[in-house]
Amino acid sequence: MRFEVYDADDKKDLRNLKKQEFIGAAEFALHEAIRAKDQILRLPLVDKGKSNGTIILHAEEVKEKLSSNLAHMTIECYGAVKNSPMFYRLLRSDGNSFFPVYQSEACRRRNGNIKWHKVKIPTAGLFRDDQSKPLRIELYEYFSNGNHKLLETRDFQFVSIIDGFKWESKVGVIVFKDVSVEKRASFLEYLFGGCQISLAIAIDFTASNNDPDMPNSLHSTNLQKNQYVQAIRAIGDILQEYDSDKNIPVFGFGAKVPGFKSASHCFALNGNIFAPEVHTIDGVLNTYTKNLTKLHFSGPVSYTHLRAHETDSYLVCRLLLEKKKKKKK
Repeated sequence: MRFEVYDADDKKDLRNLKKQEFIGAAEFALHEAIRAKDQILRLPLVDKGKSNGTIILHAEEVKEKLSSNLAHMTIECYGAVKNSPMFYRLLRSDGNSFFPVYQSEACRRRNGNIKWHKVKIPTAGLFRDDQSKPLRIELYEYFSNGNHKLLETRDFQFVSIIDGFKWESKVGVIVFKDVSVEKRASFLEYLFGGCQISLAIAIDFTASNNDPDMPNSLHSTNLQKNQYVQAIRAIGDILQEYDSDKNIPVFGFGAKVPGFKSASHCFALNGNIFAPEVHTIDGVLNTYTKNLTKLHFSGPVSYTHLRAHETDSYLVCRLLLEKKKKKKK
């Protein structure tokens, strides 16, 4: 991102920057503002190598209320009068009509009652940021031919069922219980809360990726067409900025490494399994390209050996694998 600061010499034509006096510019990446102490970033305003003051940036996350949260609820039917399976649909209103947002499984009554699975629905799709918006529940009798029979309908508001709700319908007593809203923390909230990110990469070198010299190889020696390079760069350039030391373990699997006859399910791309780290994503890609033609693509795949290198910290795993093509019938 880049900020430019001007002295307004012509206040009648502020949009024409040529008529204003340029004071200086400051450039930064978003992660610098996020990781700055108290999310306050101070940068010099520079013009032709000369500093003309300081710009102070305050970073703050802005998000819609409840937009990433989950609504939880359990719906049951006591004293069900139907022997055949029943299911329900939840619908939300857009002001003029109702649209379905959830459909339960079909269940038969047991001991006179029906207990459907607990529901988790994103609040953004259910009521946005207004818990008083109209919702609707529709009760259906299930038929295997798809011609389900609508039994009963009831409109309600989420705010009215938070503390539990009972509805004596014609098919039984419908009970809403365990109703709550689960707050889902954002990426920035995890970072501000002290979450540490340590990036590690494992690359698929199985034979189905095709030899690097082949035009359709996912590991093409033409790096502009190499899909693994593109994926590592796209993901790694972002995540490495939140890795405190930027030392990234890099593993490969599914290939025969020089000196071994069988395929390895886990090998360090830098050749040192006891210290597999390289510095920054540039180092990852340099190590990858240097070793690309030295490996003999093979198989099969096993992830058990990769998991042996996990830490005792919380793990979020993203595997970069070849996308299998569907066979034509």
